[in-house]
Formats: sequence, C-alpha cells, structure tokens
Amino acid sequence: MKQVKEITVFTIGDSNEIKTWSNVPYFFTKTLIEKNIKVNRVNLEENKLISKIYKYTYYFFLKLFNKNSNHTYFRSRLNYYLTKRKIKSAIINFPSSQHLLFLSFSFSIPKINGKKIILFGDWTYLYFISNFLKRKPFWFEQYALNKEKDNIET
Repeated sequence: MKQVKEITVFTIGDSNEIKTWSNVPYFFTKTLIEKNIKVNRVNLEENKLISKIYKYTYYFFLKLFNKNSNHTYFRSRLNYYLTKRKIKSAIINFPSSQHLLFLSFSFSIPKINGKKIILFGDWTYLYFISNFLKRKPFWFEQYALNKEKDNIET
C-alpha cells in the first residue's frame, strides 16, 4: 500500500480553530500532521455577506410558508456553485495532493487524475431532517438532498 504524503482537507469552517464543528476538523488534521502527512486546508464556509442577503430575502420567504424549515444559504444552488469553484481552485493549487478529504457529505467532486475522494461526516441532511426535525423534506430541500446522495454514491 502506497504511503500517503499529502492530503487536501475540505471543511466547513477553519480547521485550524478548535471550535470548528465540535473540534473534529482541528484534531483530525492535527493527527494527520503528527503522522507526517502534509495537510492542505481548504475552508468551504459560505460567504457571510451573501448568506445575510439570502437570509433576509429568499429564506425569509420560505419561512413564511414553512416554519419548520432548516434551509439556509449553505444549501442553496448559488452556494453549491461557488463552493465547487473553491474546490476546483484548491485542486489546481495543490496538484501533488494524493487524496481529497471532505469533512461533509454536502460537497465533493468527481474522481480526478486518480486522486481518491473521501467523505467523512456524522449524518446526512436527510437523516437530520427525518430524525431531528421529525418531518419529511420540503420541496426546496430536495436539491441539497440529491446533491448529498450523489456525492455519497459517487
């Protein structure tokens, strides 16, 4: 088995900060570094300004009709598009990375040049909606659900 020397880790939030996602990205990347693996960190957190604009326009409209909605800019088509551009940019910036590790099921990219894609997460958006919100998904959440399903299956 070939030794991993370099990996690009995509996280929602800064993996240098212990407070990000229950400290998992921080300790995960720290452990990889302790094992002498070069870690390229990529923060996929959404744009704060666009997120605020979204919250007070489209999201507000959805909340009027669906009070139990958890839909935010994070799961919007625009954020998926902009995040995909960040991911492609990172792949270009770190060409010697052997693996692409996503600490989320929400984002991924098809296999590129033999690089392995790894998804690591605690639960899917569908699981969250079904088990924590205790409801069926709304029509406008279907895009995000399909994206996650495609990411996991791919």
